[in-house]
Amino acid sequence: MKRTFLLLAFACTAFAQSAGYVFVAPVVVPKSAFTRWNGTFAHVGIGGEAAIGKHASAGAEAGLMVPATNVYAKNTATGTVGASYHPRGSATKVAPFISAGGGLLAANGVGGIVYFGGGVNYWLRDHLGLRAEYRHYYYPLESGIHFAGFRLGVTFR
Repeated sequence: MKRTFLLLAFACTAFAQSAGYVFVAPVVVPKSAFTRWNGTFAHVGIGGEAAIGKHASAGAEAGLMVPATNVYAKNTATGTVGASYHPRGSATKVAPFISAGGGLLAANGVGGIVYFGGGVNYWLRDHLGLRAEYRHYYYPLESGIHFAGFRLGVTFR
């Protein structure tokens, strides 16, 4: 896991007009038939994205979801890749975006997940900003479980 974080951090700095970020988020899983997924998780991670044109970017991230309210849940690793659309471009002080993508969830085995969401980067300085984001995850295995994540973080470019 540490190697993944380091690779993402170096990848973020390798691209011109790229942005990296770290985040922490509560992830809420509504009551489901599978007790190991019920409850709230703390999701922490690191990611980065590279600009593709003026309004689009592609990115990847890695994270860890740690159970906060369920004794049956296990630590779960996440890895996603996706694309974002920035309607104002990423160079504005307030830069909203929408995003979607897919990835892997690893707890008791590995399964695919998809997500969609959106948020805003608020640039405090040229190279430092705050990031607020909502992500809705869908895990189609185990009867289709939905996760809601409310993420806060620091972004840099």
